[in-house]
Amino acid sequence: MRGITNQTLTAIGNSALEGLLSRSADGRFLMLTGYDTAVATTNAAALSATTGRVIGRVGVDGLVDTSTSVAIGSGNVRGIASETGATFYVSTSTTGVSYGAFGTATVTQLNTSATGPVNVRGLGLYGGQLYESTMSGSFRIATVGSGEPTTAGQTITNIASDGSATSPNATAAAPGAFFFADLTTAVDGVDTLYVADSRSGGGLFKYSLVGGLWTANGSIVDSGLTGLTGAISGGTVTLFGTTGTALDLFSDMTGYNGILTGGSTRLATAATNTAFRGVAFAPQAAVANETIALQTTAISQSEGTGTDTVYTVTLTRTGSTAAAASASYAVVAGTADAADFVGPTTGTATFAAGQSSTTVTITVAGDTLVEGNETFVLALSSPSTGYDVSPATLTNTILNDDSAFAIAAGSASEASGSIPFVVTRSGDLSQAATLSYAVSLAAGDTATASDFAGGTLPTGEV
Repeated sequence: MRGITNQTLTAIGNSALEGLLSRSADGRFLMLTGYDTAVATTNAAALSATTGRVIGRVGVDGLVDTSTSVAIGSGNVRGIASETGATFYVSTSTTGVSYGAFGTATVTQLNTSATGPVNVRGLGLYGGQLYESTMSGSFRIATVGSGEPTTAGQTITNIASDGSATSPNATAAAPGAFFFADLTTAVDGVDTLYVADSRSGGGLFKYSLVGGLWTANGSIVDSGLTGLTGAISGGTVTLFGTTGTALDLFSDMTGYNGILTGGSTRLATAATNTAFRGVAFAPQAAVANETIALQTTAISQSEGTGTDTVYTVTLTRTGSTAAAASASYAVVAGTADAADFVGPTTGTATFAAGQSSTTVTITVAGDTLVEGNETFVLALSSPSTGYDVSPATLTNTILNDDSAFAIAAGSASEASGSIPFVVTRSGDLSQAATLSYAVSLAAGDTATASDFAGGTLPTGEV
């Protein structure tokens, strides 16, 4: 098959937690796992450490690639997650989570029992973080290290919850696959969690991140639910879940922190001697990222004398505005320094759902210091998943609006009747200016008021 030497990929028919399909985060590949062994091989032989665990992927072109067989030890191979299909995370019932590259035969085990459970179920990548589900000890839904780890020694940490009997980490919970969503700009990152829970009386459970704790938001009973995937459109989350015998549809329109109610719609029933396991969307062609852009017109403003000046910069985004989006901003360069600004020069620009433009403000400190014009560069970075930033920088100018005055000493003979003095101005010359003057006498001066016309010391304006 186009130069690929595929391995056999089979599954154990009576293991409900195998076959937890996923689609790569970029949407280009369907990812799956199995065993490099013939159909009808005994469970003991399939689970042997000498049997390779196969990582399979199916491309948008329909090409099935099962050429990657890795040695992970004994136990069931279960979850799979990948960003682009080039590398992957795989979970088993005995060795926790491992990281590897497609096309290679070795993997790196990310954790041992010393740092977390090794009996792991589902895996998922959301917002640049790797998550797992398990039913080992007190662990249920947890993070694997920080971000997307690739080295051994990672610590497994339960997601924060109130610890109640309805929390996602309750002792009774039996999580399989799960789906995170970002439904509100009021909470940074993912804020809603759906879990396929196969406990007695289980089904689809919903949780929201409220005050930093994942809090229960209702459930829909669907006995034996294990597989799960979802999609967001506007304020509606559509989910597909599998039990051993059925493929079911769920719809949640209650949004962030809304209570999940209702039921499911049966889409398919497994035929005799077949079983459903995981569920995932079909692969799709790579979709070009949308764009978050800084305005292209640079801003030039006077810095202010005694009052601060606000620079308001507009950001726009292209494509769909159905979901919230954000990008980080910061003043990163230019001739201005920290003393030229008031308040923060970094932050996060946020687009609410339905919003195509937003603004950020940078405040410049007004002063009376005579100096040249200065510049500062505002830069965007770290956009939401699915976005690029372009243009990513904007150079703005702080116009000096302060002036300085100087007077040069003058001299003349008493007979001339007057002494010329030259006053010069530097700095901002764009506006007319008036300067008051007065003659005063210091101790030791030999002149007196009588030396001036009218017998008084001169005063006036220039």
